[in-house]
Formats: sequence, structure tokens, C-alpha cells
Amino acid sequence: LPDLYDTDYSSPGGVGPWDLMAMGAYGFDGGRPWRPTPLSAWSKAQLGWARPQDVTRDITRVSIPAAESAHEGAFTGTYRLLPRGEAGASHHLLVENRQSVGWADDFPTSGLAIWRVDTSQSGNSNDSQRLLSLVQADGLDELGTPGRGYATGDAGDLFPGSTGTRGFSLAVPTNAGGTETTVSLAVWAIGDPDVITVADLYVSSSRLPPVDDEVPPSGEPADRPIAETTPTPLVTPLPSPLEPLQPRSDGRPPRIRYVLDDPDPFTVRSGPRKRRFAIKFYLSENAAVTIAIKRSGRLIRFLLRNQPRREGEAAVIWSGRNRRGDLVRPGRYVYVIKARDAHGNRTRPVRGRVLVRR
Repeated sequence: LPDLYDTDYSSPGGVGPWDLMAMGAYGFDGGRPWRPTPLSAWSKAQLGWARPQDVTRDITRVSIPAAESAHEGAFTGTYRLLPRGEAGASHHLLVENRQSVGWADDFPTSGLAIWRVDTSQSGNSNDSQRLLSLVQADGLDELGTPGRGYATGDAGDLFPGSTGTRGFSLAVPTNAGGTETTVSLAVWAIGDPDVITVADLYVSSSRLPPVDDEVPPSGEPADRPIAETTPTPLVTPLPSPLEPLQPRSDGRPPRIRYVLDDPDPFTVRSGPRKRRFAIKFYLSENAAVTIAIKRSGRLIRFLLRNQPRREGEAAVIWSGRNRRGDLVRPGRYVYVIKARDAHGNRTRPVRGRVLVRR
């Protein structure tokens, strides 16, 4: 892996303590060399430890699991936004969900890390064009401004962060389709930090969206700040959300694959230290999904009940409460996932178990 700090020391380098290969070798605060910052999604991908999922079309309400969670199959926890789906595009974004847990428990905040990548560069010594830099939600670019020397990260770096920034847009060049043009990559309508954070991902807008008067596609309030990286006039809104769910007609029932859950055991709590249990899965086609929590064959509650979900990744959160809103008792619980398409074709139920503690 290359060094991701500024090797000529003219600036903090754009990454700061958010990656072991930059200033994270001594921990996030610089005082814990025995517990360095974990590698970023980019570094893991370079080592073959993670396989980013390419985003080649605009998709909304994407569930982004925490980087610290276990992933398998189609789930890598990292999304790579390619301009108009251009394979091998030198300019692109990487999006990952960083949580202040485990080896990252000294992070000042949790949220989405949005990485700007330019593979035409070999390192981060060029202050105007770096190989890898973290887009900072507060827009201050404290990690990249020349002359600042050593710069520590803060609660304004990840999204939405201390400024509540719910979106980011970046104009990048592309040769997709054989024509040189500029398109907008955007991470929009970013949800609150959690083990699964939801956002809209756009890769094919020809111009950046308005930020002052335009309501983001998911219905987020228009007065939420949006990080900007270009002075170009913003005149064209992002594409509208996807069309209503359309069923397939091949006669096959939908399939539920790559089911993951986290954490297990699950310690239920109330108050500020409350935790949530996440169930993630991949749906082979658009379908109505039902997820039930049971114990000893008895229904505890529904997490989803015939709720429409699009083909692709899906996730649901359980707070550890029953139908009455009370915290459940310790013990072994079962979750059951079912899906039905518009033609009435049904999946075989998929089951998983979780040990609940108090």
C-alpha cells in the first residue's frame, strides 16, 4: 500500500487519522500506537480484503452496513460510484459506513465515509489532485488544506456529522459511451448513523442538483446542508426515484439470499446506550416481504408485514421490543423471512437465530 499522508509534508494529505496508511498509525488521537486506526475501504480493496460493489445506475434507499460487520456473498459493505457506469473510471467515489466501535472506538463520530479517488495519481503529495481524500461533511477541508501541518479528524468529517449534512455531489469527467463529458456523482438523503445507514446513490446526472431550494429525492428537508465541491451553477435536479415496483413474469418465486445478522449475542437496553439488531439480505426480485420475530413458536412481533421491497439488498432493524413496546426477555429467538411476488409466487421461509441478553 502507498503512504496516504502528504509525503512532502505541505498539507495533512486529505486522509488524516481515518486510515492506518495516513496518520492513523498511532491511533485516531495520535496517542495509541498499540491500537492504530483500521484501514479504509480503499486500502482494504487494494489488498483484496474487500470487494466494493460497483454502482452503475442510480439507486435509492440503499442499505449500507457498517464496515465492522461481517460480510459475505454480494455484501461487501462498500459501494463504488462509477460515472455513468464507466468501468475502470479513474475518478470515482467510495462510500462506506464507519462506526465508532472495536478498534475504531476512539472515532469522534460514526457515519458515512465518502472517499474521493483519482487513480491517475500515485499518492497524496499533490495538494490539488490526490489519489485518495476524505470528503469532509462540514466542508472545511481541514484534512487537506496546505500549511495546516498535522490535522486531527473531528465530528464534522463523516456524514451527516456534527453539521447534519445529508448529501454530497461531485462533478467528475467521464468517457462513458465514447464521449468526453462531465457528470455528477451524488450521495443523497443520508440517514442517521447506525449499523445500517440508508442513502441514495446517483452516478448519471449530467449536472449537479440545486441545494438551496430543491428537496432531495427521499423527501429529506430542503434546509439540510449539502456539501459542495464546485462553484459551477447548479441548475438541474437529480433524477427522480425509481418507478414503482414491477414484478417479473418468469413464474419463479423470489429468492432470499446472503442473509446476515448482527450482533449475536444481542444485548437489549433502553436509554442512550440502547442497541439494535440488524438483519440484512439480498432479494432476487421485487417482492412483498414479511419478517417475524418468534420464540418457541410464539409470535413476538412483525418487523415487516407484506411490505414492498425492491430487488437487491434490503435490511431491517429490531430494537429488542415486542408488540407492546416492552423489551423482550433473555433467551433464544428466531426470525423468519418470507417474500411473495405480485403473481403470488412465494419463497421458502428463511430462518435465523439470535441469542438475546439483558
